[in-house]
Amino acid sequence: LIPSMDMEDQDLLSLLATHDDFYVVEAVAEEIAKRPSEHLRGIARLCAAHRHAQAARAGSKAVRALAK
Repeated sequence: LIPSMDMEDQDLLSLLATHDDFYVVEAVAEEIAKRPSEHLRGIARLCAAHRHAQAARAGSKAVRALAK
């Protein structure tokens, strides 16, 4: 369902970006990387700070996409 989100609900995205299931966090970060928008910078940083390396890598990719 994450790919179909409009990526506007900051509260929901914050919850998803800090979810225990790293696959959820990874999916959020991947969508940010596909559709970078300045209002998602904080969410991307949350993903990049996830304790699981796979989610954190996806978060870092999202942060880089926002820098472009």
